[in-house]
This record gives sequence, C-alpha cells and structure tokens, in this order.
Amino acid sequence: MIDIKLFNKALKSSWVKKYLDPENQGKWKLLLDSELRSLGGVEFFRANLNKQDLLKIIKTTDTFTSEILHIWAEISLETSISSIDQLKAQSLWHNSLIRVGNKPIYYRSWSVKGVKKVGHLMNDANSFLSFSDFTELYNIKTNFLTFQGMLSAVKALQKSSEANFNNCNTAYESVFDTFQKSTKPNRLTYKILKSKKQKNPVEVQRKWVTKCMPETPDDIDWKAVYKTPFLCTKISKLIVFQFKLLHRRVATNIFLTKINLKDNEQCTFCKKDKETLIHLFWTRDISNFFWQELKQWLINRGELSETFNLSPDDDRIVSHDAIFHVRDATSKLSSISA
Repeated sequence: MIDIKLFNKALKSSWVKKYLDPENQGKWKLLLDSELRSLGGVEFFRANLNKQDLLKIIKTTDTFTSEILHIWAEISLETSISSIDQLKAQSLWHNSLIRVGNKPIYYRSWSVKGVKKVGHLMNDANSFLSFSDFTELYNIKTNFLTFQGMLSAVKALQKSSEANFNNCNTAYESVFDTFQKSTKPNRLTYKILKSKKQKNPVEVQRKWVTKCMPETPDDIDWKAVYKTPFLCTKISKLIVFQFKLLHRRVATNIFLTKINLKDNEQCTFCKKDKETLIHLFWTRDISNFFWQELKQWLINRGELSETFNLSPDDDRIVSHDAIFHVRDATSKLSSISA
C-alpha cells in the first residue's frame, strides 16, 4: 500500500530537481535564489541538517520555499558515517554532524574558494592539512583558531564514527549526487523516505526469542516470518491480526492490568495462569489441543511425518524448524485451496 504522505513529499521533491537543472530557466527559480543566496545557493542542497537545526537556519516566511527545503532535508539527512569515503564526502557547511559552538556552520569565504567537503581538508593519504598548507593551497585568509575549530569538529566526527566504519569497497555516493543522476527522482525519493520510516522491530524480535527459546535463534529468517500472513491467507482481518501478534500489539490481561482496565492478570479463559501471548496461543490447554489436532490433520494429508514434534515442553516452546514446517505446510494448503 502506498504511503500517501510520503508519496506527496516525493512528488514535491521534483521541484528540487527542476531548480538544480541548469536548462530550466523558469522565473520561479528567482524566489529560491533570493532565499538561498545567504546560505550558499545550490550548495545548500548538499547540506545535512536535522529538523531542529533546519528550523533555526531557515527563516523564510514563504510557505513554498520552506516546505521544499524541509522535504529535501528529510530526504538527504544522514545521521551516521559508515566509511572514510562517506566522511570525506560530508559537506562542511550546514551539517548537523559538524558543529562549532554546538551549531552547524557556514564560512562563505571558504566556500567560494572551493572548500566545501571534509575531503578538501585532507591530503591524498587521508591525513588532515596543516594550517599553512591549507591557506597556501586555497589562498584563504583566515586565522589559526578558526581553522583549528573546524578541524576539531571534523576530527570529533571521525573519532565517533570510526567504530562504524565497514570494510565495504563499494564507492560512496551522496543522496544529492544520486538524485541528480536519477531519471526517476520521485520514485527514488519515495524509496528513500520509505526506508527511513521503516525500522526493524529488533526489540520485539528479541522478546520473541526470549519467550520462545528456539534452538537456533540466530537462524531465524525474520523476513520470512513477516511474509507468512500474506502467504497463508488473503483475509484482511487475519493478516492484520497476525501483524499485531508478530509485533506484540495484541493486548493481554497483563497489559490491560497495567493500564487499569483489568483487575488481574489471570487468563480470561482458564483462570489458572497469567495471560501472556505464549499462554494464549500455545501452552493453554485448548490452544495445545488445537495444535495437536492441526498436526494430526497435516499428517493425515501427508504434509507432516509421524515423528514431527509440535508439543510444548518445559525447555522450549517450539523449535524454529517446527514453526516453519507448519508455515510451509499451511502455505501449501492455502495455495491449493485458492
């Protein structure tokens, strides 16, 4: 399903593509020119600003300009550095990761001389230039303290990021450069925005592993787990329910007691144990009976062997292989019935 809000932002990002296109001579560009002149012009789109810093820097009252810049900042924001190439490609100006006096900076006199990226402060050996080498190379008149302040900010970013550096040989390309080369920028920006919105539910996965204690937790294919509802049924209610269950969003009495909607945590049905997700859908007598009946039914159809173990025990709720054996069997049956 398309995310309408993200799709709307992706469509509006095409204005950035038009603005950056030198062949587009529309007079509307004069509006953005006047707003961005003090911020570095086109180079401002290489900035890396979070929402808080952007609000402090963008003072325009023009709704169109403000919206376009906020959308672009959301698209291009990088919150971490994972390689030396990415570090060298980072913009020195209007970058929330490079701060002097606890705020992003912009030195116009440096920018017009061609000093725009972290890599411009480094030599071919990835070592930082000395003050004398820097001023001589770029013919910039600046003082030592200003230069050292910038260098300290970049070194601090490098030090904090080195632990995340990978050994990948793939050349880094910024969002700005990728966007410029794209023939379908709207599709690209929608994909970027969608990837930033989606996050792996790591904490939920950890809880399932802790509760179920599978034999090989590291081998669990979570991508396949999340696809299972769509393979097993076409009924929307069942898909939604399975989604809530996988993300542990099915309210049990334990949760309802915490928010004062229930008086106790006992199971609504058996009144014996606390009502957890594992208890409701696996270890409770009626649930266990259902799984055994399902097992026998699948055996009768030739989908499972007689030696297949689906019973809960004291050590593990169910093995990882058992879960996916049942999934594959039910998926096959669903396709047959469809």
